[in-house]
Amino acid sequence: DHVHQIIWQNVEAQCVGTVKPKGDKTLVVFIEDISLASRDMFNSSSVLELVRHLLDRKSIYSRAIPPVLNSIDHVQLLTTNQLRRGSPTSMPLRLLRNIFILNVCAQSDDDIRDIFSASLGWYHAIQEFPQSILTLRDRIIDASLTLYNEIHVQLKPNILCPHYLFSLRDLNAILAGMMLQTKEDILESTDSPENEHMRLWAHEVLRVFYDRIKDDNDRAWFLKVLKRVIWEHLGQDFDKLFKHLDLNNDGDIDADELRRLFFGSYRNGPGAVSKH
Repeated sequence: DHVHQIIWQNVEAQCVGTVKPKGDKTLVVFIEDISLASRDMFNSSSVLELVRHLLDRKSIYSRAIPPVLNSIDHVQLLTTNQLRRGSPTSMPLRLLRNIFILNVCAQSDDDIRDIFSASLGWYHAIQEFPQSILTLRDRIIDASLTLYNEIHVQLKPNILCPHYLFSLRDLNAILAGMMLQTKEDILESTDSPENEHMRLWAHEVLRVFYDRIKDDNDRAWFLKVLKRVIWEHLGQDFDKLFKHLDLNNDGDIDADELRRLFFGSYRNGPGAVSKH
């Protein structure tokens, strides 16, 4: 087990049957998201039981064969447990009784705007983007947040699509991808800097969200919402922005054209971002 191996690598024998953190220090074990612990067919988890045994009994088995039970002290556990729609977030009561729980409410839309506005503002400043790109910052964030909120309402986990679990990490991935764009990318583009920037945003949205959508009806719904969000928040027509993907020249980019041509045509078409 990976968690057990990490703990055991950071302790040393003190005496027979007792181990302690190396260097006579306190060992802090941080588990980023304990709700992601794998479970068997009975909904039990060896990782959770290991953590529970460590906290409850203050002991840990060695990795020798046969394993030997050793007492251990000066170990602290820090973990998060993100609540996701449709995900198994219940923790065993035997584990919870050993944990001090601090509940942190989800950020408001205004808080999210402030966080990502500061991040993008910093990156745009060091890249010395033109003013036309700087004015798009807040509109890009509003478009991302609107799309994210609508996805949360419409695309919920189900039997056929249990992976429809979206969090602020996905929103962060979109904006992190946009930080790969440089001033040189914009200046070398054959299209306007604004269209180049909006095209990159649409590309990141499609890669983070659209690629995870399995159902054809959900794909059609997502594409329709994306086109509306781009028009309402960015004042641009999606079909014109990606007209180089229009195979049948009907003025409408559909899901099939995105699926067949997006990778190659995006990079080779107008406003392509070659480094991304």
